[in-house]
Formats: sequence, C-alpha cells, structure tokens
Amino acid sequence: MKAMVLAAGLGTRARPLTDRYAKPALPVPGSTVLTHVLGMIKAAGISDVALNLHYKPESLLHALKEYPVEGVNVSTFDEPVIAGSGGGFFRIKDFFGREPFLISNGDSIPLIDFKKLLHFHETHNLPVSFLSRPDKTGSERVIDADSAGVVRAIRKIPTPTEELTSYQFCGAMVIDPMIFEYDPGMEVFDFFGDLLIPMLENGKMVGKVFSSNFQWLDFGNVNDYFFNSYIYLSKEYVQGDIKPRHNIVGDSVVHENTRIAVDVTLTARNYIGAGVEIRSSSITNSIILPGARVMDAEIIDSIIFPGLRITGGHNSEIAYGQDLFLNIPYF
Repeated sequence: MKAMVLAAGLGTRARPLTDRYAKPALPVPGSTVLTHVLGMIKAAGISDVALNLHYKPESLLHALKEYPVEGVNVSTFDEPVIAGSGGGFFRIKDFFGREPFLISNGDSIPLIDFKKLLHFHETHNLPVSFLSRPDKTGSERVIDADSAGVVRAIRKIPTPTEELTSYQFCGAMVIDPMIFEYDPGMEVFDFFGDLLIPMLENGKMVGKVFSSNFQWLDFGNVNDYFFNSYIYLSKEYVQGDIKPRHNIVGDSVVHENTRIAVDVTLTARNYIGAGVEIRSSSITNSIILPGARVMDAEIIDSIIFPGLRITGGHNSEIAYGQDLFLNIPYF
C-alpha cells in the first residue's frame, strides 16, 4: 500500500503564517505538521508516500530535509496548477498501482492510529473509507451515513434524521483504485463536490465511515494553529513519552541543545526547541521553536517561530500580532 499527503493548497485562511510556509510545513514542537503526518503513515506500515508541491514548495522540501522520517520514501510531484482534492491524486494514479491507498491532508493531525482505518477498509468492498468522528458544530464537511455506516449524503450542513447520522470528515481516507473508473474527466476538481456527490445523486455507493472519538488537530487557520500547537505539546511531550534529547525542567519541555541563562524564568508549561538561546527574559506558557533567540523580553502565551530574534519588549508587542509573523525568516 502507498499513501499521499495533500500539500498543494495556498493556505489562505492561515495567513500571515502562510506568507512564508505551506501549511503542512508549519512548525510544531519538535518538527512540523508534515513530519508528524509522515510518522503516522510510517506507523501504519506504509513506506512509499507521494507529496504534491505547488505553494511555497521550498518550505516543504526544507521540512523533509530538516526532519526526515526514517523508512519513509517521499516522492514529490510538482502541481503547476492546483488540481484540487480530487485532481491532485487522480493525476498521479499510476503511482498507487492496483492496491488501495491512503490519502491524508497535510495540514491536520488526527490523534488516532491509521492502522485502524486501514483494517476497517478491508471489511467492505466500497470505494472509500472516511476517517470521521461524530459531527460537531462548525464542520466544513459533513457525511451522513445510515446505521451500517454506508454514506448516503455529503454536505456542509448536517441534516441527521432517524435513519441517518452525521459525521465530521477528519482529513484522511483509504481509497480503492476502483474509484478511477468514475474519473469525471476534469484535470482540476474537488473529490467530494465534483465526484462523490454526483455519484451519490446517481445512486452509486461511495463508501463507509470509520468513526471514532479522537482529537483532530486542524492547523487550517491562525487561531487553530495556536490552540492546537499547545494541545500537540501536551499530547506528544507531556502526556506521552519524553522525546529523545528532551528534558523536563519544572513544567517545561526543553531540548538538550539550548542556551538558557541563569537569569531566565520559566513559568507554567513551555516548550524550548533545539538551538534556542534565551537571556534575561521570562517565558510563560509559550512555545519557542528551534533557533530562536530571546533577549531582555517577557514572553507570555506566545509561539516564537524558528530563527526569530526577539530583543526587548513585552508580550503584547509580539504575540498574536503582525510583528511576530512579518518577521518569520525566509527559507
């Protein structure tokens, strides 16, 4: 089995973060969103992965180089014109061969074992298995399924009935190559809107939902990026095993390759990444990503991007504001 991570999007909702990064290349404690998704794919037993490149490809290539996932072979495919969620993988269908394949969004992390989705797909003979969870208000993609989990409708507004239950699609699918028999004949198309919904309207069966209760960390916009970065820190570094070369200092997670002066105060939960230097500063409930330098500053509830230099100032001048983002280093 092979997989593909969808990474070509413009990241419009996540600006100004995406002025410098493709969304999958956005940093999280210890690596990037893309790195974690590739790690999940590897844990599911898949070693060959396709990655489509369009917007800020240098940031994605940088993530692959700086945070390689051992045992995963990534084949990159340039996408000169964004082909959409369907066109993106239809245009490289030969890559997948004749076996089912996994498709994952590159800008979100479902905290679940992909093996469960793969095993579920083996239980039926329909084209698609959709990773999902019981619908929550605000879903962008709602799947209505019957009591057997068979998809009966796909929409943006949930319409559960006594016969149907609404589920939230969580960015990953296992797809059987039989789906290519329904090629809509378009180079650019949305997998849901231009293919699956018309199939349903024509009486075709498109798949089943694999539903479970799990956390889905979506990094699609600025607010979600901040909020879910802290959840990621908690799940991956605090509640889980301590990562290699990291230590617990008080309530903070600190990479061993840091330079923190004795006059620095760490309060509440923080993450201090590799190569960070901090002097004469106080850090509270913040994430300081690799290579950043903080001097004579008070940092509260902030995320400081890799390589950023902060000299002087109170948190209000740099957190959640344009100054932080506009000074994100270029690759």
